[in-house]
Amino acid sequence: MNRARRRRTTRWYEDTHIPEILSVDGFVSARRFESLDGDSFLVLYEITGDVEAAKGNLAAALKSGSMSRPVAVQLDPPPTMQYLRDIGEHGS
Repeated sequence: MNRARRRRTTRWYEDTHIPEILSVDGFVSARRFESLDGDSFLVLYEITGDVEAAKGNLAAALKSGSMSRPVAVQLDPPPTMQYLRDIGEHGS
């Protein structure tokens, strides 16, 4: 990913996407990770309460058009969205 695209992607995530996601009921935090080569990213969103309700709230926000379209994000193939549950923490 070239520098200009990386800046646009970072700006979109930080200034637009993450605030929009965190405005959806159930979504309470976001953490971004970058691969060591800088070519890929991972975003983890924390959900509290009823996960199915949070998923429904996100689906409604996407359907309503209140969520912004991605900027400089690779969409082919589309990003993968998975819902995970915490099964334990290790370390300090």
